[in-house]
Amino acid sequence: MNQSFVKVTVVVIAVFLTVGFGVAFAQQAQELPRQQAAVKTIFDYRAELNLTDDQVKKIREHLSTLEKEVRVLRARLTIADVDLQTLLEKDGDINDIKKKVKEAFDIQASIRIADIEASRKINGVLKPEQLKKWKEIQAEARR
Repeated sequence: MNQSFVKVTVVVIAVFLTVGFGVAFAQQAQELPRQQAAVKTIFDYRAELNLTDDQVKKIREHLSTLEKEVRVLRARLTIADVDLQTLLEKDGDINDIKKKVKEAFDIQASIRIADIEASRKINGVLKPEQLKKWKEIQAEARR
């Protein structure tokens, strides 16, 4: 394969990654004030939802498990990002770069999936009337 083609491809991938991370960072920065204003968790609505001590305990366990899993995944993502950056700086093989990009996105997907699974488990702890009220609270918070 032509070496200049490989270099151009690497530069294009680097630009896409930079722009993608920049857009994600900008979106996160825009959401930050809204998130800071609405930092309440399900525990802040304990009385309103009439959560039992046992429910609170189970929810905390699910959240603790999620936190541990996400920490491991974020560490793996950091390593993948460092490896990718090294490949880009050294004009690494394009196939290795593709693998690293896919690995990073797979890890991000795993984080998202873990969050969804934890939410489902937490919802499963709630009684139907509590779940209905919790969804109403969440919908109101998104407005």
